[in-house]
Amino acid sequence: MSQQNIGVRLATVLWGNWYVERFLNVALPSLLSEGNLPTVTKSRRGHYDLTTRATDAAVIERSPVYAKLKSLVKVRLKILPDIAFTQNVHETHRTIWHASVKAASRHEEWLVFVQPDGCWAEGALRTIADRFAAGKTAICAFFLRVDDEAFMAALRKHGYTGISTITIPARALIDIAIRTCAPLSCAYFRNSSHVPTHTEYVLFPIAREGFILRSVATHLWAIFPSRFRTTANLGAGTPEDLEGIEYLTDSDEFAHVSLTPLSQQLGWYSQRQACAIGSEAALGVCFFSDLVNHLWRQTFRMHRSETTPSRWLSVERQADVHMALVYLNVRARWVHRQLKLAGLQSAAKLLAGALHVVRWKRNWPRMQPLCVLAPSNSAFDGPLDPYMLLATGREAELDRLLRSHVLVGSDDLFTGASGAVRSATGQAVDLHSKGGTVTVGGRRVLREIARNNDPGSSIRIYEIDGLLQ
Repeated sequence: MSQQNIGVRLATVLWGNWYVERFLNVALPSLLSEGNLPTVTKSRRGHYDLTTRATDAAVIERSPVYAKLKSLVKVRLKILPDIAFTQNVHETHRTIWHASVKAASRHEEWLVFVQPDGCWAEGALRTIADRFAAGKTAICAFFLRVDDEAFMAALRKHGYTGISTITIPARALIDIAIRTCAPLSCAYFRNSSHVPTHTEYVLFPIAREGFILRSVATHLWAIFPSRFRTTANLGAGTPEDLEGIEYLTDSDEFAHVSLTPLSQQLGWYSQRQACAIGSEAALGVCFFSDLVNHLWRQTFRMHRSETTPSRWLSVERQADVHMALVYLNVRARWVHRQLKLAGLQSAAKLLAGALHVVRWKRNWPRMQPLCVLAPSNSAFDGPLDPYMLLATGREAELDRLLRSHVLVGSDDLFTGASGAVRSATGQAVDLHSKGGTVTVGGRRVLREIARNNDPGSSIRIYEIDGLLQ
């Protein structure tokens, strides 16, 4: 299909006075800057799905900014009962997003999920459009959180309020963002002593120039539904879809900020704790998917001026080491989660202990692909008590036991092949298949429990009927 036949759809869900005010006075005016929606819709048909409450819809419809929006795109203002925004709001969001996904797929449109409390840099939406025109099928990007009151004061100082269009160049937006950074956002610094429990990303500052942002948890910013298969949470549906994702890693091309009231989400910061691999990985497990397998490698640069290459490279290398350890921990925690879901409580308990006792959150095997052999619960009833290995002084034995239950370089045990495979200890282990029965090291493989099929970091988990010595 030619680009002339491809459209654009935007979708926003909002309710409440504060969100409506920010949407009409910041988010929408910044989208209406010449380099964003006007440019994008010059050669494309456009739709905008707005979903809100009846009381908020009346305010929106009276706004001159809303009138300007309707002059550019066809707007569908959907009104839901108040109860939809007071009970399970996450499910409400999910249902509405999926409705827009279906509509965009029917009309051959790419879809942008627009937050009502954000501010777009000039040209940010054009960048998304250019990537889709180049053949990409999904967009991954990040924003910086700013203090609402300070950011609005900065907009007023620069004459950006009370107008229907806000045009802020990317570097100017990042400069304002750094100056009005939400105070609690500093908790996301790598050297912070008060990291939030919801560690959605980590910031590595470069003095006077900007930040490097790294993460293992996010949602996609935009998708092309007819060409990109999704999960229920709107992630990549298959490993093949990952190839179509574009990561917008330089703020010169894409800059966006999220306005945050000072009191919002204070519960995230109630505990004093240093930046820890485990806390980042714990959130990453919730998002663990084929996308996370690629996301942890991405470096997002947020800068307000020209960068000093040597300084940024040095910090990026530090970030690379940190994120490699985080990702190893994500993989280990994902295996632990799958063991619990499969009812293999004994194996799960042993792995949980190992994550701390022998620091397997740092020592999880790096080789790929991996095959994890989880002994059944009855295997722990014999004379050898693996839990004793959690005692101080027996860390080496525990490490060796765990590594003997991880095969490297192969993951599918039900191909019918027989021969020698290698465990994470480096030793060869006999794999035998006959008449549908598969044994590894003399132990029978009972079932496959779970798999993560990313070509770059495949893991499969199997239950076996005993411990491997």
